[in-house]
Amino acid sequence: MIIKNALLIDMNDIYRKYMDIIIRGGKIAGIRNAADGGSGAGQNGRDCKTNGFVSGNEAETGCAERTDGELILDAKGALVTPGFVEADCLAGVRTQIYRRDNQDADDALPLSPSLRAVDALDFSDEAFAMARRGGVTTAISSPAKSALIGGTCAAVKTGGNAGRNWILKEEAAYQFSLTNEPRSRFGKKGQSPMTRMGSAAMIRNALYQAREYRESRQNGSGRSYSLEHESLMRVFDGMPVKIAALQSQDIMTAVRIGEEFGLNSVITGAYDAAEACDSLERTDIRFVVGPLYGGGRSREEQNRKLGLGGILRKKGISFAISTSHPSMNLELFPCQLSLLHQNGMTEKELLAAATILPARYLGLDARIGSIEEGKDADLLIWDGEPLDYYGRVRTMVIEGEIIDME
Repeated sequence: MIIKNALLIDMNDIYRKYMDIIIRGGKIAGIRNAADGGSGAGQNGRDCKTNGFVSGNEAETGCAERTDGELILDAKGALVTPGFVEADCLAGVRTQIYRRDNQDADDALPLSPSLRAVDALDFSDEAFAMARRGGVTTAISSPAKSALIGGTCAAVKTGGNAGRNWILKEEAAYQFSLTNEPRSRFGKKGQSPMTRMGSAAMIRNALYQAREYRESRQNGSGRSYSLEHESLMRVFDGMPVKIAALQSQDIMTAVRIGEEFGLNSVITGAYDAAEACDSLERTDIRFVVGPLYGGGRSREEQNRKLGLGGILRKKGISFAISTSHPSMNLELFPCQLSLLHQNGMTEKELLAAATILPARYLGLDARIGSIEEGKDADLLIWDGEPLDYYGRVRTMVIEGEIIDME
């Protein structure tokens, strides 16, 4: 496939230049100056609608043609960006339609390191259609968010033909939580954790045990096998750890635990990120912030506001943006970006927060997050501007395949 006359933002070194994008085997094979010099620029390609999949020798799209067997898709000067990356959601794990039947996001124990979101994924979940309509091509689906240690998250593509594997990485990151949710869920039953101190102590104890287990396995001391320890010990080999923390004291505890155990950690939610960074006198903490659309509903969420993005920007703090679906509908991903744009963030900052930064934080940037040679051909052709309220995704491509948006 060749996508020609694209006004490209590649999230690497090309910013709004007319380019042709060459795709082979689902990967970006090359990027070159537009052969037609960006013909059709300004039309935004509104005469070019996709109606379904393109596969084999059939192209069900009004703007595609074949030359010598090559599928040529003319963007007609429309903006092209990488697909969005949702770094923190429950897509496919907590389903939207069969809510009573498929609620796999919670388990009975506060420490459940051997759980894997990949074992619960339901690709018929309506969340994936929502994600596609919102421009999200990759989602990081999490397991039990109400557990202190909920297990591993799966990185999945949000669309494709039924015969293609949607799973990008079965176990992309660990899910920890220092929010009030585990304390509320287990504390009201008279179980630990009941307090912040209890939450931190239980996570530390689990990490100490996993580290000791890892050391004993490495030195051949004959430690008996433990699935929980075997799973969790991978965090000491650099596996990313997502730690949900909303309030400043919880964020600072997450930072302390991460440094104490040498974790490759990123803090999610992070409504008090600015306050925590001020207290720690640091700007290098990695955050996945959101959702920010809507007002605070609890003490933990009192700083959940659209102005947070601009505040963090002024302090020089980089972050990825999330809907934390189903807390916020995945379909509203670009809407949240638009509102953050109106509240002080630039286009470059927001597109980075939606693409390359979440990919980089989770160690997936060798494949996704930018449009570069060798990476997965996951991209969006826009009708209008991505940060305009009326802008929308006209054509989505995942691994070189034009995807049905419905």
